[in-house]
Amino acid sequence: MSKKTKDDSLYINNREMLAKAINKVLDCYFLHRSEGLLEAARRLEQVSKELGIIE
Repeated sequence: MSKKTKDDSLYINNREMLAKAINKVLDCYFLHRSEGLLEAARRLEQVSKELGIIE
């Protein structure tokens, strides 16, 4: 088994925070139906994929 490093913990924490941010933006979109919010969620997802934070 590999030892969990600080970098691993930060990576997992960043993924969790990012998922929460995307969900929050989507929740706001569904409440207010703002296309700007939907675009913000899409951009967050795109940047996350580019950075390798999510697959």
